Amino acid sequence: MTEHKIPLISLPPYKINDLSFSTMSGQVKDYWHDLIGTTDAFKQTKGVGVVAFVLDTAYKVTHPDLYDNVLHEYCVTFTDDKVDNNNQKHGDHVAGLIAGTDNNIGIIGVAPATKLVLVRCLNGNGQGYENWIADAIKYCADVDLGEHNNDKRIINMSLGMSGTSRLIENALKYVNSKGVFVVCAAGNSGYDGKRDSVNAPAIYDDLVISVSSINEKDQFSDFSSGGVAVDIAAYGENIYSTYGDYGYASLDGTSMATPIVTGACALILSKWGDVINTHRDLEIHLKNNAKDLGISGEDNYFGAGALKLEGAIKNNPNPIEPPIIEQPKLFKFAFSDLRTIKWKDNGTNNYIKVKEIVLSINATEKAESVYDNMKEKYLEFFDGSVAELNNVDFHEILHLTVDNLTKHFSDRNLQVDFISMKCYDNKKRIILF
Repeated sequence: MTEHKIPLISLPPYKINDLSFSTMSGQVKDYWHDLIGTTDAFKQTKGVGVVAFVLDTAYKVTHPDLYDNVLHEYCVTFTDDKVDNNNQKHGDHVAGLIAGTDNNIGIIGVAPATKLVLVRCLNGNGQGYENWIADAIKYCADVDLGEHNNDKRIINMSLGMSGTSRLIENALKYVNSKGVFVVCAAGNSGYDGKRDSVNAPAIYDDLVISVSSINEKDQFSDFSSGGVAVDIAAYGENIYSTYGDYGYASLDGTSMATPIVTGACALILSKWGDVINTHRDLEIHLKNNAKDLGISGEDNYFGAGALKLEGAIKNNPNPIEPPIIEQPKLFKFAFSDLRTIKWKDNGTNNYIKVKEIVLSINATEKAESVYDNMKEKYLEFFDGSVAELNNVDFHEILHLTVDNLTKHFSDRNLQVDFISMKCYDNKKRIILF
């Protein structure tokens, strides 16, 4: 495949606030944990049964807050780096936010029981070609993960490009068709409320969840991109996470907001993976449980609002609807099989031939099945009505016939509302009843 001479994809510009290169003796839960609600969420799930693919700068890690959660044998690189370097350390930071291990040191991620696969698609300069990204995206759907092969899969891409890429768009369509979820950074190009500044691949709104950045006061970050593709906002300022082999750092950027959303999605998929099966399912559930910010409803800054876990974990995305009680419908049936009723009146033999009978009933069954049932019971009744009846007159026999026929159906849970009969008497006169 022909590559562009100049890399098209790069890390969004991000800011490093402070660094610490020693493993701390205690664990820090950064401010955003309380704001999105991980404490209560962890009582339900910590993300087991989910694999998060981090498409970024890292693929080999030794950091103690990451090592145990990484599926090392599946981590790969799609770049042309000649040496195994991780100059940017950006991928480490992203991975720690998603699934930093709950081990009483350093930091803890949003989904500390989720497994990580690190896929390098950006080189040591934080840049990459579109075919690197496309191949990395498809790898996430195709790789056999062994004992984790049936786990839910989600991709984090804290990277971006101006313009569009058919190659990347097609790769996203491919993984969507395979049931893989994708979360992307909107970008750090700023937004003036007029010109859409969301970067690719976050612009592919039907294929990915696009994330903008807010600060701890729920205010839109000055650096964050915005536009119609933004789905949700998350905390992206002064975010503390793993950095390098043993260190930690606070960074700013939609690159940080995005893995917080990815981790939240991992928790949701762990809890509700049996009913969330498509990108649309997940997007709707996130939006339905977000905290609305800015103008009422969705907007180009915050999307549906700030990420919140309480409702996303507690509320069934597909609640069981109460059963619909089918109301009876009125059916009218006409049967024209000739049946004879015989009786004696003062020793005289009499009979009538029932030419047609019309029944009106209320039933909840389909008309076809009701008809078959009614006809069966109709024939059954008259086949048992040929015995001679004594000392009854004509009108009594008609009433008796209707009453007995009504009872006959009612005993079989078919409520007859009305019966009319067309009969011939022994003088071949037509009688309506």
